[in-house]
Amino acid sequence: MSHTPQTLFEKVRDAHRKGPSAAVTAEVTLKNSGRKPKGFEDGYATPGTTVKVPKELALTQGAFGALAFRAAAGLNQAMNVCAAFNGPIPKGVTATDITLYTLRRLPDLTEDYSGYVIELAGTYIDRLSIEERMTLCAQLNNADNVQAVIMRPTDAIFKAVGATDKDQAKWRPLHTDEDAEFDFKLDVDTNDLTPQATWAPNRYTGGGIETSLEGDLAKILAAESNDELANLEKGTPMVTLPIDLAFIGPFEDFQADALESAVDVFKGRKVASGLTVFIMPGSKELKKLAESKGWDKTFIHSGCVWNPSEKEAEELKKTCDIRCAETLPLVIEKPRYKCCHFMSAQMVATAAICGRIADVRDFI
Repeated sequence: MSHTPQTLFEKVRDAHRKGPSAAVTAEVTLKNSGRKPKGFEDGYATPGTTVKVPKELALTQGAFGALAFRAAAGLNQAMNVCAAFNGPIPKGVTATDITLYTLRRLPDLTEDYSGYVIELAGTYIDRLSIEERMTLCAQLNNADNVQAVIMRPTDAIFKAVGATDKDQAKWRPLHTDEDAEFDFKLDVDTNDLTPQATWAPNRYTGGGIETSLEGDLAKILAAESNDELANLEKGTPMVTLPIDLAFIGPFEDFQADALESAVDVFKGRKVASGLTVFIMPGSKELKKLAESKGWDKTFIHSGCVWNPSEKEAEELKKTCDIRCAETLPLVIEKPRYKCCHFMSAQMVATAAICGRIADVRDFI
């Protein structure tokens, strides 16, 4: 009997259709998760499972080879996309940069598709830490029209979920077959990757730090309700965009590396004159870790506001024309300001020091 080559998404989806004997379906709720998007700790996100996740929680489970989604409806009509990143890990490039690079290059949806299901593949993805994989999945899933993100499980994943020999024998086939076909495939040489930032609160407007405003991006910004963005001229270099405010965080427990990357940029440096920088650790566990390592002191010495109150953050919202550099959130929420640029934590730190969007590679 001939075997039809399948993508990873198709394998997990079809196993789900065959019922509980082939794949486990679970629903992560606020009650049983405690807002920690670590589904694998409760056995919900082992490789090959399908997981329904509410909008209040980050969709990280695809990092473990599970198929996680907000609502199953529409998955059958999704565009099956593969983004393959092969090569070394470039200086200054993080999971956030991979997110923005990928979103910028997705094809437009036609009426035949309800959204995107994205498989992340390649040697670069395989080398990412579990925490970076989780961040990448959550950030991509937050974009409009992205319905699910999945990666093939690696040895590191098997170890993390405590896989037995029997488990590994079952899970190792969870990868895309050699001759399987996607609706769209993006092949990336990571030597060409650079730190990214968005031109607007729209997550699909990302660009490399070396780029200028051109073509379709100029049209997108022209439609923005904020004059600061709508009036940007074609050809404007990204590194000339000034900021008035910077938000780093809030983070989830597993994002200590992202917070530490901002610490490394701020060490021995000061925030640009007149700029407000809020550092929001997010979870109690991460706040405790940061303070035990003295990261809070580094931020404060540089002129940042550590762990601000909601009132402090809300007060600045009264300033309508403010331009903000902000880390990309992991859960669905609106941008804090109409004139907002998303980027990695270390890129936000760099912008805070320079008073404008700048290249983090000059500071690390």
